[in-house]
Amino acid sequence: MNAAELPVYARLDELGIAYTRYGHPPITSAEAGEQYWSAIEAAHCKNLFMRNQKGTRHYIVILQYQKRADLRAVADQIGDGKLSFGSPDEASGSGAWFGVAIRFDSRHGARRSGRDRSGSENG
Repeated sequence: MNAAELPVYARLDELGIAYTRYGHPPITSAEAGEQYWSAIEAAHCKNLFMRNQKGTRHYIVILQYQKRADLRAVADQIGDGKLSFGSPDEASGSGAWFGVAIRFDSRHGARRSGRDRSGSENG
Protein backbone atom coordinates (compact mmCIF):
# COMPACT_ATOMS: atom_id res chain seq x y z
CA MET A 1 0.00 0.00 0.00
CA ASN A 2 1.25 3.47 -0.77
CA ALA A 3 0.33 6.89 0.58
CA ALA A 4 -1.77 7.74 -2.50
CA GLU A 5 -4.08 4.81 -1.71
CA LEU A 6 -4.81 5.84 1.89
CA PRO A 7 -7.53 8.43 1.07
CA VAL A 8 -9.34 5.84 -1.06
CA TYR A 9 -9.32 3.30 1.78
CA ALA A 10 -10.41 5.99 4.23
CA ARG A 11 -13.35 6.93 1.98
CA LEU A 12 -14.38 3.29 1.52
CA ASP A 13 -14.29 2.84 5.31
CA GLU A 14 -16.28 6.07 5.81
CA LEU A 15 -18.95 4.80 3.42
CA GLY A 16 -19.03 1.38 5.08
CA ILE A 17 -17.93 -0.39 1.90
CA ALA A 18 -16.20 -3.69 2.61
CA TYR A 19 -13.17 -4.49 0.48
CA THR A 20 -10.21 -6.80 0.24
CA ARG A 21 -6.97 -5.48 -1.20
CA TYR A 22 -5.07 -7.72 -3.58
CA GLY A 23 -1.69 -6.63 -4.85
CA HIS A 24 0.82 -7.71 -7.44
CA PRO A 25 4.06 -6.38 -8.87
CA PRO A 26 3.87 -4.06 -11.90
CA ILE A 27 2.82 -5.91 -15.06
CA THR A 28 2.67 -4.90 -18.70
CA SER A 29 -0.41 -6.88 -19.70
CA ALA A 30 -3.52 -8.34 -18.09
CA GLU A 31 -2.44 -11.77 -19.25
CA ALA A 32 0.82 -11.38 -17.32
CA GLY A 33 -1.20 -10.65 -14.18
CA GLU A 34 -3.39 -13.71 -14.48
CA GLN A 35 -1.09 -15.71 -12.23
CA TYR A 36 -1.77 -13.25 -9.41
CA TRP A 37 -5.56 -13.08 -9.63
CA SER A 38 -6.80 -16.24 -11.32
CA ALA A 39 -8.03 -17.64 -7.98
CA ILE A 40 -10.00 -14.46 -7.14
CA GLU A 41 -13.70 -14.89 -7.95
CA ALA A 42 -14.45 -11.60 -9.68
CA ALA A 43 -14.66 -9.99 -13.08
CA HIS A 44 -11.09 -9.45 -14.24
CA CYS A 45 -10.49 -6.22 -16.08
CA LYS A 46 -7.72 -4.27 -17.70
CA ASN A 47 -7.28 -0.50 -17.64
CA LEU A 48 -6.08 1.24 -20.79
CA PHE A 49 -4.69 4.70 -20.11
CA MET A 50 -5.58 6.81 -23.15
CA ARG A 51 -5.20 10.42 -24.23
CA ASN A 52 -6.70 12.53 -26.97
CA GLN A 53 -4.56 13.66 -29.90
CA LYS A 54 -3.78 17.03 -28.30
CA GLY A 55 -2.91 15.47 -24.95
CA THR A 56 -5.41 17.73 -23.20
CA ARG A 57 -7.76 14.98 -21.99
CA HIS A 58 -6.94 11.62 -20.50
CA TYR A 59 -9.17 8.59 -20.19
CA ILE A 60 -9.15 5.18 -18.56
CA VAL A 61 -10.88 2.56 -20.70
CA ILE A 62 -11.85 -0.38 -18.51
CA LEU A 63 -12.83 -3.65 -20.14
CA GLN A 64 -12.75 -7.37 -19.50
CA TYR A 65 -9.16 -8.50 -19.77
CA GLN A 66 -9.72 -10.86 -22.71
CA LYS A 67 -11.48 -8.20 -24.84
CA ARG A 68 -9.88 -5.82 -27.34
CA ALA A 69 -10.85 -2.16 -27.36
CA ASP A 70 -12.05 -0.54 -30.59
CA LEU A 71 -10.36 2.81 -29.96
CA ARG A 72 -12.13 4.54 -32.86
CA ALA A 73 -15.50 3.50 -31.43
CA VAL A 74 -14.44 4.65 -27.95
CA ALA A 75 -13.33 8.04 -29.33
CA ASP A 76 -16.65 8.41 -31.17
CA GLN A 77 -18.60 7.42 -28.06
CA ILE A 78 -16.91 9.98 -25.81
CA GLY A 79 -16.94 12.65 -28.49
CA ASP A 80 -13.20 13.17 -28.73
CA GLY A 81 -10.74 12.89 -31.60
CA LYS A 82 -8.26 10.14 -32.21
CA LEU A 83 -7.09 8.34 -29.06
CA SER A 84 -3.66 6.97 -28.35
CA PHE A 85 -2.01 5.41 -25.32
CA GLY A 86 -0.84 7.84 -22.67
CA SER A 87 2.83 7.90 -21.74
CA PRO A 88 4.16 6.40 -18.50
CA ASP A 89 4.86 9.95 -17.28
CA GLU A 90 1.23 10.97 -17.91
CA ALA A 91 -0.02 7.85 -16.16
CA SER A 92 2.30 8.17 -13.18
CA GLY A 93 0.37 7.44 -10.03
CA SER A 94 -2.91 6.54 -11.74
CA GLY A 95 -2.49 2.80 -12.28
CA ALA A 96 -5.35 0.49 -11.46
CA TRP A 97 -6.58 2.90 -8.79
CA PHE A 98 -7.78 5.42 -11.34
CA GLY A 99 -11.04 3.54 -11.80
CA VAL A 100 -11.79 3.96 -8.11
CA ALA A 101 -10.18 7.38 -7.74
CA ILE A 102 -12.48 9.04 -10.27
CA ARG A 103 -15.30 8.50 -7.80
CA PHE A 104 -13.45 10.91 -5.52
CA ASP A 105 -12.57 13.48 -8.19
CA SER A 106 -12.73 16.77 -6.30
CA ARG A 107 -12.17 18.82 -9.50
CA HIS A 108 -15.09 17.08 -11.22
CA GLY A 109 -13.09 16.58 -14.39
CA ALA A 110 -13.87 12.87 -14.70
CA ARG A 111 -16.67 11.70 -16.96
CA ARG A 112 -18.23 8.28 -17.22
CA SER A 113 -19.36 7.17 -20.63
CA GLY A 114 -20.30 3.88 -22.19
CA ARG A 115 -22.62 1.01 -21.54
CA ASP A 116 -23.28 -0.79 -18.33
CA ARG A 117 -23.50 -4.58 -18.09
CA SER A 118 -27.14 -4.53 -19.22
CA GLY A 119 -26.22 -2.64 -22.39
CA SER A 120 -27.98 0.54 -21.23
CA GLU A 121 -26.37 3.83 -22.23
CA ASN A 122 -24.91 5.94 -19.42
CA GLY A 123 -22.81 9.09 -19.15
